[in-house]
Amino acid sequence: MHLTEIEHQNVRKEIHLCDECAKTKGINFKVPLAEILSGVIEVTGRGLKDLAELKCPKCGITYAEFRQRTRLGCPHDYVVFRGGLLPLLEKIHGATQHRGKAPATFASAARARETKEHALETLEKELDRLVKAEEYEKAAEVRDRIRQLKEPAE
Repeated sequence: MHLTEIEHQNVRKEIHLCDECAKTKGINFKVPLAEILSGVIEVTGRGLKDLAELKCPKCGITYAEFRQRTRLGCPHDYVVFRGGLLPLLEKIHGATQHRGKAPATFASAARARETKEHALETLEKELDRLVKAEEYEKAAEVRDRIRQLKEPAE
């Protein structure tokens, strides 16, 4: 549990407690996730009542049940309840599509590998084209660039 209290003269006081420590201090501030989510959801294009009555033809869950349980019934619900889910995902995650995460070093190494592989592929195609066109001097230059790229980094 993270509590932030703004005291006089805008002095910020933060307390971070686990559930047990919060209980021992007499702090019991639990709000059901359904209640939080219902306050976050903004429905555009259709009324909240219309959306609440929507029902998934595959699993039978209604949008109102989803809001109460905060759990979808099947993958098809993402399509059926799209009008209510997109604003919710936007508010919670800041986007409506999963972008994924990777450690910075891994991501930069992966980008470098992809760039190198793409360059090699492009050069190999160029080499084939030059050999077929019997432009051997240019082909030799491309071959040398390919060898440089394939050499292990020192």
